[in-house]
Amino acid sequence: MAANSMMSDIGNSEGDDQLPFDDAEMALSGINMLLNNGFDEAMALFEKYRNESALMNAGYSFVFFMQALMSFEEEKLEEALKVLQDTEKACETNSGFLKSIRKKFKSKKKKESEEVLSIEDKIQRQVIVADSQLYQGILVFTNQDIPSYIKGGWNLRKAYKIYEKLYKEVNQLCDKQGKIKQSQSQNSLSDSTISSSDGATDNNENELSEEVLARLKGAVYFGYGTFQICISMIPPKILKLIEFLGFEGEREKGLVALEYTSNSKDMKAPLATLGLLWYHTVLRPFFALDGASDYSAGTVDAEAIIDQKEKEFQNSSLFKFFRGRIHRLRRKTDESLVMYREALELSKGQKELELMCLYEIGWCNIMKLQWRESLGAFTRRAEKMKKIPPTQEYCRMLSLELIFLWHALPTCTPEELRPYLDVCDMQTDSKVFHLKCLLEGAVFKELGEEEMAIQCLEEALARHQGMKDDQHVAAFALYELASIYVRKPEVRKSVML
Repeated sequence: MAANSMMSDIGNSEGDDQLPFDDAEMALSGINMLLNNGFDEAMALFEKYRNESALMNAGYSFVFFMQALMSFEEEKLEEALKVLQDTEKACETNSGFLKSIRKKFKSKKKKESEEVLSIEDKIQRQVIVADSQLYQGILVFTNQDIPSYIKGGWNLRKAYKIYEKLYKEVNQLCDKQGKIKQSQSQNSLSDSTISSSDGATDNNENELSEEVLARLKGAVYFGYGTFQICISMIPPKILKLIEFLGFEGEREKGLVALEYTSNSKDMKAPLATLGLLWYHTVLRPFFALDGASDYSAGTVDAEAIIDQKEKEFQNSSLFKFFRGRIHRLRRKTDESLVMYREALELSKGQKELELMCLYEIGWCNIMKLQWRESLGAFTRRAEKMKKIPPTQEYCRMLSLELIFLWHALPTCTPEELRPYLDVCDMQTDSKVFHLKCLLEGAVFKELGEEEMAIQCLEEALARHQGMKDDQHVAAFALYELASIYVRKPEVRKSVML
């Protein structure tokens, strides 16, 4: 529903004792507006009704979080933290987990004079508290200093503990509901609602309908699933420490949780969809989860998600952006550029989204060696360039180095890779031959010419000996050599012996 239509429908509803609208449905509509490039409309909707319900307040703070995270501007980061803290305080309980509290918002099912919240409201507010802690932790981490890491880690731990407890609780409620439905079927009982589960609620609290429970499950599963996936990507040594602090990460369980939320009626359903797209098109290739040579494995899953949700997000620059990622991973750079340019056009006026699109457009142009069309300036090696003005050939080679370092070579076609060798051949300064040989070796490896790759990589190691600069060259050359040798049967046999 469009923002103006939504707001006109409820514009004369303020002042009633009960909410005359479904706040869960409205919050979901607000997030949909946000992802369909209606940032201002979504902000206006959430701001107008943020004092009417906990969900609308949560949506209001989430808009601030998204804006701060995408811009990284200090003023917006501080403002978002303050808004998230206010949301958390408004929803937190005063006497322990899931205990009765006084309402800080109007309940859509009870009059304002009543003090006891329904189990729906209690679970919903606990989810909002956990979400607020999660978002605060992410924003605090952006400071990138030790105190911020400690503080952010504490935020994340508190969020995870709430998600973990709620995850168990909603599943208990679902099991209870399933048993009651089975009993109703067997005994022809007329009562179709579920009673409270052990430890979840008191006997005098409202019962949950199947629809409400499914939505709450989606709300809980978003945070729980996000944690499971993120923690599962952490390197083993760090993971041991994190598990000691009470975290655990099971990737498959996290994916199942996000898929459930994506198809739920919770306000975070669109965010779960974006999370899945990010996982399949960014995390899977970046961490080589499907093997170093299969960068496009996640594109089938990502494309299926986009096809399923496209009607809901026809005007979404983010969906166009992920279409571009899919094409790029499939080595279709021209099609990728088309999608990124369409995404850029749809994101007009939203600076953060524009920058994301411009960045990818620049990368695609660099990969095609279209230097004039490339956007932005890379600051790496800037200090060295101040001392010695770089040649045009050297700058081009540094662009290839960035393509290599960002794991973009596997997304290039052989027709795109061959000109990279020409760029390397242009280098005449012997002081950069170690880097030239590394890049040549990496390109030959992608072309399947392993003997040439080995020769170039070994030369890179030899030329780098005794050098104090560019320590990464030797490390990457050794890694590329190892990745070639490990595929050779005779090498594997000697290692086993």
